Amino acid sequence: MKVYTQILFDLFISKTNFTYPTQGGLPPRITDLQVTGYASANDLPSDPEAVVKFLKNSLQTNSREDRVVYVSKPNMEERTNRVSLVALGHSSVLGLETLREGERTLFIKKPTKMSSDRKSPNNLRESDQIVLGYQAKSLLDSRMEYYELIAETARIGTENVTVRPKDTFRRESGLQVELVDFSVGGLKVETSKGLLDYLLGDVRRDAPLEAQQAALQDMAILLNFYPKLRFNRETEVYKPDVPMKIQVLGKVARSEVSPARPDEVSEIQALGLKFMYDPAEYSRDAHTFDRWERIREFKENRHFREIHTSLNGLIAFLESQNR
Repeated sequence: MKVYTQILFDLFISKTNFTYPTQGGLPPRITDLQVTGYASANDLPSDPEAVVKFLKNSLQTNSREDRVVYVSKPNMEERTNRVSLVALGHSSVLGLETLREGERTLFIKKPTKMSSDRKSPNNLRESDQIVLGYQAKSLLDSRMEYYELIAETARIGTENVTVRPKDTFRRESGLQVELVDFSVGGLKVETSKGLLDYLLGDVRRDAPLEAQQAALQDMAILLNFYPKLRFNRETEVYKPDVPMKIQVLGKVARSEVSPARPDEVSEIQALGLKFMYDPAEYSRDAHTFDRWERIREFKENRHFREIHTSLNGLIAFLESQNR
């Protein structure tokens, strides 16, 4: 099938402590999800001055159009008393070329979706907690690394916002995997020795293939998608409105196994995962989603629904151009 490169993803997988029940129905909510990352997420500087210096230096490795942060804001909904993470959009970081000694704040443009209406959840006030996400090339292998900084607004200007780093600065800690294909309800990934060792641990060393497959199907796996959108002026109208990071809990629904050959042991080559739970409530203390809700049958993750609506329009447009 033809691949449309306008919408791709970097995908990271993380283990969790939740296992799907083998009998009875699935719980409608998960309230005590704990994630075990593949790598440390908190090996970055914590002093505000060092954080500002690190962020500026790493953003400078990006092309000019990618020297931005994605701004989100935890917001308490009065009707439900739930804290959601409101997407305020991208914002350019100012003054990257100049790094002053003792600098402890960042200056960013007002985010693209920020509202001037003080009653709107998209409004920003001084001392609001915000989440800044950004990407930068790794100095080791030129892959993209993804970062998240918890900050607070120190000053709201006419065009710019002054932000102050707070207590959490972390790097994506999941294991990056090769995404083969995705749909509105799931995905297919290539496996590797590193992925299977990470997910299965000691089970992989001793258990037969069937036991490995059964263990994988029991696991709730955290999927962190980072969309890579490539649209030009002609196709911009079909660009989906999605955040920098999309999080879903998945379940292994099937596995592909290498053909059995004499003198060789069959191995799992690919996994098909179904989207099972969406994040439902954000913790302002832990700076992560701590409550998840089941994706009901005949429902979809709203971001992937948006992506597929955009893809349908894009494909129709491109095919009409080729006629």
